[in-house]
Amino acid sequence: MKQASALVLFSYYENLPCVILEAQCCGLPVIATRTGGIAEVVDEKNGILITPGDENGLSNAMHELVNAYHRFDQKETARIAMHKFSYETVGQEIKTVYDRIARQG
Repeated sequence: MKQASALVLFSYYENLPCVILEAQCCGLPVIATRTGGIAEVVDEKNGILITPGDENGLSNAMHELVNAYHRFDQKETARIAMHKFSYETVGQEIKTVYDRIARQG
């Protein structure tokens, strides 16, 4: 993945695929379909969202990415993703949920 220029995920159905988070941690812009939880992590700063099954949209997005590749700040994408999805951040969020549940019990 470190040798790639982008990630393309053209799915009809997804939840929140780890491969997108991994690509973002590598600073790669992502072209993905607007399905499942993908739109929660892919935005205009780090990628392009398209409609599932829209092959013309996929082609247009690929052309857009090539022609405007400079607008994607790879270092910033990686920095944000590594912060949001680090073991420390995710662990703290899980701990917060468990602490809240324990207080209710």
